[in-house]
Amino acid sequence: MLVKPAKIIGIIKGYRLRPMIRYSGDHDLKADAGIILTYGDKLVPYLQTERFTLRAKSNNVESILTAAQKAFEEIFPGNVFIWYFLDEHVNRHYRSEKIWRNQILFFTLLTIGIACLGVLGMISNKATEKTKEIGIRKVLGAEFFQIAQLLFSTTFRQIIYSSLLGIPIAYYLTQQYLRGFSERIELHCGILLYR
Repeated sequence: MLVKPAKIIGIIKGYRLRPMIRYSGDHDLKADAGIILTYGDKLVPYLQTERFTLRAKSNNVESILTAAQKAFEEIFPGNVFIWYFLDEHVNRHYRSEKIWRNQILFFTLLTIGIACLGVLGMISNKATEKTKEIGIRKVLGAEFFQIAQLLFSTTFRQIIYSSLLGIPIAYYLTQQYLRGFSERIELHCGILLYR
């Protein structure tokens, strides 16, 4: 095997070969293995060029593709010219994540809407049950906040109990979801309290 010494002219920080979604098996080991970008076969003569990249403006893609195909057939005679847009190729890896995001967003909004209707129904039911008591308290000089406290006291307790139950579950599920990515942010408990 003949390998020539080479001069390093640059290092690209954070150059990713794989999508950020982790897969099972040895794929994780190869994700950060690194890559060498060389000019032609100058460094290792027996390696064949696998692909090349062109940057093109969107208004003249057809003419660039035609010229690229001609050049490819001259350089690599007998090989098939296969092309794709890099952004579409990368987006293909994250298509299922976008579908999941849209589904989660839809069902979250649906759940919040149903929960708001439930709270409204509980408060109106409480107001109907306590109509006489509210009337007596108003006659005796009760302030608005005292009547609101009478109506909302049990509802606020239920909201606090459900939040104490729901926030840890949401934190745990979010942590499990983020573990599926090779690079992620650290999610601290305080984030749920600040938002």
